[in-house]
Amino acid sequence: MVLNTIYPSEEDTSANFRDELTSDEESSIGDSAIESSGALDNRAAMAVGNRMPARITQSHLSRLLAGVRALSWTVYPGDLAKLLDEAVRLVRCDADVRLGRGDAVGPSRPLSQGERTQLGLLMQEAVPFCFLKCLTDNAVHNWPLNVQQDIFEACASLGRVTIASAERYMEMANLQVTNPDQTGDWDDVEEQEEVVIVLTALREAFSWRNEWAEKNKDKTGKPGHTTAPALTNVQARLETAACSPQPVALMERTGAPEGYDEPVQLILQEPCYLWQAYLVDDFVATGGIGALEGLLTTQRTPSVALLEAALGVAAAAMDFLLPDRCRVVMNWLSTFLLATLDQRLKDSVPEASERNGSGATSSLFGHLYSIIDNAPAAEEGTSQPCASDVAHVQRNFIELLVQKGLFARQLSALREVDSMLRHVEALKGDEHDQLLQSTISWLRESKVLEGLLRANLHQRQYADLVARVLSRLAASGGVSNDELSLLWNIAQKADTFEAVRVNVYSLLGTLAMALGPGQLDVLFSFFESGGASGAAGDSYLMELLQKLIDSDTQGATLPKLAERLPELLWHLTFPAAAPSGSNGETVEHQAAISVVPQSPKMATEPSGLQAMAPAMRLLCQAVMAYDLALPNARIEHKYAVRCVNTIAGAPGSGNQAFAALQLLQLFAANHLHTQPRLERGTWAEVVRQLEAKQRLAEVVSEALQRFQAAECLRLQHQPHSPPQEALVAQAQHAAAIEAFTSFLRSRTVWLHQTMERELVQRLWSALCVSPPYPSDRDVFLRLLGTKGAVELLTGEVARELLEEQLPQLAATTASSTLVETQIHLMTKVNQENGKLVLDPTNNTWLTSDTDLVGMQYLWRLALEAPVRVHEKARDQLIKFHQHLAPPLSDDPISVHRSFLREGVRELLHAAEVGSSPECSEEARSIAGWRTALCLEILNRFLKTCEGRAQPPQPAHGASFVGDQVLLLVDCQGHPRRNPAP
Repeated sequence: MVLNTIYPSEEDTSANFRDELTSDEESSIGDSAIESSGALDNRAAMAVGNRMPARITQSHLSRLLAGVRALSWTVYPGDLAKLLDEAVRLVRCDADVRLGRGDAVGPSRPLSQGERTQLGLLMQEAVPFCFLKCLTDNAVHNWPLNVQQDIFEACASLGRVTIASAERYMEMANLQVTNPDQTGDWDDVEEQEEVVIVLTALREAFSWRNEWAEKNKDKTGKPGHTTAPALTNVQARLETAACSPQPVALMERTGAPEGYDEPVQLILQEPCYLWQAYLVDDFVATGGIGALEGLLTTQRTPSVALLEAALGVAAAAMDFLLPDRCRVVMNWLSTFLLATLDQRLKDSVPEASERNGSGATSSLFGHLYSIIDNAPAAEEGTSQPCASDVAHVQRNFIELLVQKGLFARQLSALREVDSMLRHVEALKGDEHDQLLQSTISWLRESKVLEGLLRANLHQRQYADLVARVLSRLAASGGVSNDELSLLWNIAQKADTFEAVRVNVYSLLGTLAMALGPGQLDVLFSFFESGGASGAAGDSYLMELLQKLIDSDTQGATLPKLAERLPELLWHLTFPAAAPSGSNGETVEHQAAISVVPQSPKMATEPSGLQAMAPAMRLLCQAVMAYDLALPNARIEHKYAVRCVNTIAGAPGSGNQAFAALQLLQLFAANHLHTQPRLERGTWAEVVRQLEAKQRLAEVVSEALQRFQAAECLRLQHQPHSPPQEALVAQAQHAAAIEAFTSFLRSRTVWLHQTMERELVQRLWSALCVSPPYPSDRDVFLRLLGTKGAVELLTGEVARELLEEQLPQLAATTASSTLVETQIHLMTKVNQENGKLVLDPTNNTWLTSDTDLVGMQYLWRLALEAPVRVHEKARDQLIKFHQHLAPPLSDDPISVHRSFLREGVRELLHAAEVGSSPECSEEARSIAGWRTALCLEILNRFLKTCEGRAQPPQPAHGASFVGDQVLLLVDCQGHPRRNPAP
């Protein structure tokens, strides 16, 4: 930021000014006028009536515009002040010429085209940019005091040029109505734009809410080199307590006497914003209030932008005016507001519905509310406008906008409703309550709100504004169930555009934050009603609920949402039970036992689980978030108990038990990954409470048994399902079984304990005794057969499995999982009994006693299991008899002979069974398979023993019997040679 504050001297200015004049102009001004400029400042001279030439100093204007247009902008506030004072002269001269008035010094001359161009550049380009930068840019805090004083002078000059421009427009507008021929080429639109520019800049200069005011808020005196008499009077009035030195909002009006007849010393509070008070006083003392009144009461209808700008200046000045001057403003405002504003807005409806006009109208009413709010109480026996009067005019204007279904007008109407509600919220006391209730009643009775909700919701800008309006109404209880129902029905209609549906869901999410408990229940009931039609999988609804979860975990809405939002998500995840049939049985149960069910698909089809998944994840997220924010509410424990109860009451078929299991898993995962808190405790403590009071493991295992029984029943009634459906059903069933067993495995990990014998027996009964699918056994075996899971069993339970349960399974249909489980359990049990010893050198198990628990069933698996499955059992069988520990390692030959005798016995038994005349073909085939496998085992064992017995380096001349080698020589294709003679 570059700021040049070095100005030419007064003599240089006069010389430059003389050089820029033509010879005719110079002779018409005279030497006396130039001499007076050296004795009195140009702005002060104009204030007392001494007229300077009607000319813009070209050098100042050129430098100012060059700084404005530069990429690295520069502002010259000193030049700006001088140019504005010169502009006052030009404006007044132009008005005198157009209206045929004489000049105080002599006859005024019309402005040349060049002067009009210069004035237009100054007012339309330099003024808005320069004051924007000087008053609102953060760089103002770095500028020195002399620059701050130059800005003050520019603001004071801006006030005077504003008065001159307003008076000229007012007089010309009235003249155009009464005698249009006399106005000549006067352009009403262009003149209004110019007045709006200076009024907007002046409003910012009066404001104590910008950077320049903040920078100079502690200044207690006027700028030192300001010598204008009107500004000097400010100090005199301040000393006699005739002027308020700070905004009304920052001081107590009762601290000043009513009459101000005697001097009173004011105690200034910080910040005092004294410079803004000087500017307002100068503006009022030089006829500013009268100029504003003239703009509002001119015979020609001004634009909405002009009305807004004039009222904006008045609203900013009200912060500094004394009660008597405030009442002057209220007097002419009363006439304007009650008599003319309604009609003027009606004439300006097309303009007000435009993009810029709609914003100006909202600001216009905002200024009116501000003026009334800052006004002192009316004197006894008199009346003055109140907020309800403004609201009445604003309502009439809104109704005019809504009458035609144009988007621009309806958007403007919506902005006005938002503006009206915003200003009603700012009121206090009885007036706030009365006006709020009357506004809500008007919105409903006039059908304005209903009409605005039925159209244009495809526009995101419009929908966001509707959300803001409804949120304001909801905060005051002004939203009824009818509005909620209307929005929900729009979102659910089949022919609703996608953009409308998206915007309505977003709108409802914003609105939910402001709704009261009763209406929030109504809104959530709509969400629940959509659950039966797939609301749990509705991405828009899920985004809405995600927004609610993320919106506020610390604010005032937390208790309300913490109670209702998880409940809603629970109902979306676990829809209500199916309706009952005529005989009291549920429809779901009837379908399960029906010989010809209505749907060939399972109740646990993946689409149902997938539909639950988004709601389930959000439910977990909401429970964890609110449980952390409100630890004493024990929200997590509450929903964990509900999960267990859901599992206990779930029917044999259905998704609810699986969803509850998955939800508990999510609770555990989120709980373990969050920072532990004393109020919440650990997840293990939660599970222990569930185990103690809700019998968690028993409930889950019984639900698994019911599920298996229901699936068996379904298969009985559907024995010949199409292949594709049968495969899908089996895959779904396997996923469900995995969910049960995975949860039970996780439970033992959470509690750091082994599985109870009763739980293992229930799992064995559900998964291995007549299961719906043979693959169910593998799920149980995987649960027990992995190395990590073996640690979850006690030695007693593992021994019982080896000796009683596993031998019940047919070896002929054994899977590799069964073999692995058998080997793992044998290793665990025999290691605890001391029959297996771990060799730490190569991490292998050595046999110290060949009477191993489970050996008999391992022989069966090695001899009867299918191809490739039996190989694992065979290899482990050989290892148990070859990897020996003391004392067996001292006499390995006896162990080998014992193994061979057992192998020969099995071989003879298979041969006997296969040769019996009463043996069936199937039994003979099995006997033949056992014979082949037994010979393979013995052969492999002998070879392994032979390799182990021979020394690594045989003695000289030693020989060993090797395997027979059969060499086949194929001579086909080669010509036979005859022997030589």
